Amino acid sequence: MSPERFDHLLSLVKNDLEPKPSRFRKGISAEEKLLVTLRYLATGDSQQSQAFNFQLGISTVSKIVKATCEALWNRLSEVYVKFPSTVEEWRQITTEFEEEWDFPHVIGALDGKFINCI
Repeated sequence: MSPERFDHLLSLVKNDLEPKPSRFRKGISAEEKLLVTLRYLATGDSQQSQAFNFQLGISTVSKIVKATCEALWNRLSEVYVKFPSTVEEWRQITTEFEEEWDFPHVIGALDGKFINCI
């Protein structure tokens, strides 16, 4: 990921991830939270492995990943995930799947996997 793209993502979620002020300890920065999450998602390593790499507790990594993914979803879903709102849009999707992939009655695919919706 380029530094520019990382900075753009950070600008979108920074307010959601900033640590709450405390007199007792310094919180984990939004930059590090985003970095931990992106590394976890990109490598497929366990959260335990990420905790070791970033010198954080396992439960801390778990909370960071959950909060950061939630913040990313809240900020990016409106722009990048558009669900069909009319019957005609759903029909257009099934037509495109049938013409392109020869799969009739399909309304979507996720990560290259076809999903059977009953």
